[in-house]
This record gives sequence, structure tokens and C-alpha cells, in this order.
Amino acid sequence: METSMLEAHYGKIWIEGNIICGTFSQNVVINLNVAKDMVKDRLMLSEGKPYLILVEIDKIKAVENKARSYFASTEGTRQLIAAALIANSYLSRIIGNFFLTFNKPLIPTRLFTDREEARQWLRQYAID
Repeated sequence: METSMLEAHYGKIWIEGNIICGTFSQNVVINLNVAKDMVKDRLMLSEGKPYLILVEIDKIKAVENKARSYFASTEGTRQLIAAALIANSYLSRIIGNFFLTFNKPLIPTRLFTDREEARQWLRQYAID
């Protein structure tokens, strides 16, 4: 299986089967411009095909309100089926819970501490 990977200033994204995976650079602050870059890069990598997404958010320092709103919007969730966020630090769990509670993403989205548990949860949304 060939894996495509894209690296940017905010982190990196790649495809594993039917899941787009992502990690962030250390102490990244996500503003609206960064959020739009991330979605543009994800759409380019996915080549118009819908995917599940698994993102490790532990290295994020902050996510600005406009960026959170964008990620939860129709445009921010375009070509996504469901999202699993991996949060193992206290700060990342706060960021993740804040996003889920106040921004209410338009796709099924859950916070996890275990990568395999997150993958298992995503499998229920897989399309052939």
C-alpha cells in the first residue's frame, strides 16, 4: 500500500487505508488561516474521496475560536465521514472537550486517549 504524506508548518497528514491521520507540530497555535490551510491540504491529499480522520492533538498549544468554528462547519468537515481526536495531555483534553461541547461538529466526532480504540470506533463509519 502506497502512503502519501504531506508535511506543513502546522504538522503532517497522511493516509492509512480509509483513514486520514494527522499530527501537529509542537506548541502550534491554530488560527483561522492555519485551519483553512489544513483543510485545503487534507482535501488535496484525499483527492475528492471521503475519508475518516484520526488526529493526535496533544501538541496543540491553542485553537482560536474562529478556527474551531471553521473545523466544525460544512466547509471544515467537507469530505469527512467521522473524526476521532486523540488527546492524552490535560490541555489537549480541555481543547478537545471544548470543541465538542461548544462547536458541535457536523460529523460524528469523539475524543479518545487510545489510538486503537479510536480506530475501532471509526470503523463503524467506514464506507466501501
